[in-house]
Amino acid sequence: MKNNNSCNCWLYDLPRDAESIESSHEMVIEATNILLNNDPSLSFADPLLPCYQFFGLCLLDELEKSYKEKNKKKTILKAIAVCANYGLKMPEWVSQTFLDSYYSVIRGEKMSWDEAFGMPFRNGTHKKTIKNSRKKIPVFYAVREANKNIPIPKVFEVVGEQFGIGERLAKDYYYEIKKIFDKNKRGLIFSVNS
Repeated sequence: MKNNNSCNCWLYDLPRDAESIESSHEMVIEATNILLNNDPSLSFADPLLPCYQFFGLCLLDELEKSYKEKNKKKTILKAIAVCANYGLKMPEWVSQTFLDSYYSVIRGEKMSWDEAFGMPFRNGTHKKTIKNSRKKIPVFYAVREANKNIPIPKVFEVVGEQFGIGERLAKDYYYEIKKIFDKNKRGLIFSVNS
C-alpha cells in the first residue's frame, strides 16, 4: 500500500554532507519506525517512506555532482526516475535541464530524443549485457551471503552459476558494487525495525 504522505518536506532540510549524514540518517530511521509502528497498513517496501526518500535525496546529490562533472544528459532522466520513484520534488537543476533538452527537440534544434538526452547505451551494447547488469546488486548480496559458508575464490563460481553469468562476471559484479558501497559509507542499507 502506498504511503499517503508522498512529501516528507522536512527531509529536504536535513543536512546530507559527510559530517552530518549519520545524525540525519538516524532521524530518518526514527521517523520511518514511527510511521511503520503507527500504521500497520504501511509496508517497509513503500518507496515513499522517509528512509527511502532520504536515500533518493542522497542519490540526487550524487547525480547532480556527476552531471556537473560529466555533463551527461542521460543523468537527467535518471534523476527524474529517482524523483518519480521516491515521490520527490524535482530539483531546479533537473527540471531546468530537462526542459532545455525537451524544448531543443520541440524547436527542432535537436532531431531526436537520443540527441537531446544522450544514448541510453553505447552502440553495440548487447541486450544480454543490459539484462545481466541488472543482476549486479543481487549478485553482490548473494556472494556476501554465500561467503559465510563458501570461501571467496569458490563463491564466485557458485554464485555465477546460480545467476547464469559465470564466475568471472560474478566476481566483477561483486567488486564493482563493493567498491561503490565502500566509497559511499552513507548507509545505503537502512536498518529499520518493522
